[in-house]
Amino acid sequence: SFALSQTVTTPCDIYAVPFIETFSGSSWGQTTFANITFDPCWNANPLTTSAFSWRADQGTTTSFATGPNGDHTTGLGTYLYTEASSGFQGAVAEITSPLIALDDPSVGYQLTFWYHMYGSNMGTLEVLVDNGAGGTAIWSLSGQQQTANGDDWLEAQLDLSAFAGDTVTVTWRGTRGSSFNGDMA
Repeated sequence: SFALSQTVTTPCDIYAVPFIETFSGSSWGQTTFANITFDPCWNANPLTTSAFSWRADQGTTTSFATGPNGDHTTGLGTYLYTEASSGFQGAVAEITSPLIALDDPSVGYQLTFWYHMYGSNMGTLEVLVDNGAGGTAIWSLSGQQQTANGDDWLEAQLDLSAFAGDTVTVTWRGTRGSSFNGDMA
């Protein structure tokens, strides 16, 4: 038998730093595939609601006892999350940035993002950076990090100085835990 996954790619220019993404124009996976929209130049794989995938939302995720109550700023903004009620243990969902130029080899570039990993069967969240030579894992975290929906988001600050002078993409890879009780945002 054959299995297919979908990746959506949009033609884009290379982004300069500082590069900030709020995902305010996204509505990944809230309804059906036909209604999925996403911020330009970002790639999601898989892009379907019938599998473990990245989605965008505001407020609380739809699964019981998982995810945050809202985004890390005001609680009303858009954030991305993986929905573990679809898929199987070990399933992988990736979301990849557009190309970002880290032009100056003498600059100490940094990647900052916020994460919320609440659910008793939380999987693994990884960050990979690809400068054209293949993705290099620069960060990985497994298991529940918060103990309630209302717990504060945690900030990750990652050193990208090894990629100074390169043009890169950044991928967030979520790997599903053992049950639906493991959404990560």
